[in-house]
Amino acid sequence: AQRLGSDRMATCVYAVYDPVSHRITVANAGHPPPVLLHLGGRAEVLRVPPGAPIGVGGVDFEAVELDAPAGATLLLYTDGLVE
Repeated sequence: AQRLGSDRMATCVYAVYDPVSHRITVANAGHPPPVLLHLGGRAEVLRVPPGAPIGVGGVDFEAVELDAPAGATLLLYTDGLVE
């Protein structure tokens, strides 16, 4: 965040997948929520607490652990897609 300068910020999603337990741990820094695409075609918007963008400072991030069934796809996208 220090490299961005005080007038800039960036968003991101950090996710770690455990292929043994089929669980995903996700934290969000001001990014649109991730979507889990299930094998049957159902799209599930994941409920991840929306932290502040990187560079804002002074804000804690909360990670959540969620089920990620085998064969599902995690979709991450930029806000430019939906704005």
